[in-house]
Amino acid sequence: MATAITVPFHGSNLFVVEQNNQPYTPMKPIVEGMGLNWASQFTKLNCNPERWGIVKIAIPTNGDVQSAVCLPLRKLFGWLQTISPNKVKATIRDKVIQYQNECDDVLWQYWTNQTTTHHQPQLISAPQPNRRVKLSELIFELAELRGVPVHDVHIHYSQVFGNPCWPEGSEVSIAMANAKLKHDIAEARKYKAAPVAQLEAVAAELGMKVISEYDLQALHRLVLKQQAEIDQMNKSLIKLARQQSLILGSSVWG
Repeated sequence: MATAITVPFHGSNLFVVEQNNQPYTPMKPIVEGMGLNWASQFTKLNCNPERWGIVKIAIPTNGDVQSAVCLPLRKLFGWLQTISPNKVKATIRDKVIQYQNECDDVLWQYWTNQTTTHHQPQLISAPQPNRRVKLSELIFELAELRGVPVHDVHIHYSQVFGNPCWPEGSEVSIAMANAKLKHDIAEARKYKAAPVAQLEAVAAELGMKVISEYDLQALHRLVLKQQAEIDQMNKSLIKLARQQSLILGSSVWG
């Protein structure tokens, strides 16, 4: 039975547990802390358990022992980036972004301090620069510049680095990812600066607004949905008209 380290995080209690000398974190408190539905996220995790390395660990909770679905702490950052803030309810969007920016680093810091204190009581690890938070911010910035979901950016760079769950906590991989993202952000700004700025100026004069390709696709899906609803309404009106015609043509009406 594992001993859990309790980690207070923005009004919720998260946990870190050790198994085979490696830190794991129970996923249900994280998912519910963000305001997401645990059942749907649990299903997603179970669709690819090898990818995420999920395990069940017995943890004492409120005087009882419960089996918790846990993720290796080194993979938490990658999993958090699979959630697109643009696709969640507006009421929890800020909370989701907060978890993406801070959660894995806070849990890792608690784990580091705990293990350091256990082996060397006289030493306390000093806070390290939060480079993964900066990396997450760069991902969001590039997604906004390109007009695509954050998840798409993460998938793209997973392929670029040949690592489906980049970065794995390595300082080298984090530095490489930062450098690559900063370069691509600079290129995206150059691309957007001239033609898009001119187009936005013209659109503003006409009382219009330039939207991204992602927004255009979303608008297209909305139009298709509305068209389908109109088609269904037309079918219902035609059916109603036929029924009315049959009724009025009945001998009952003379």
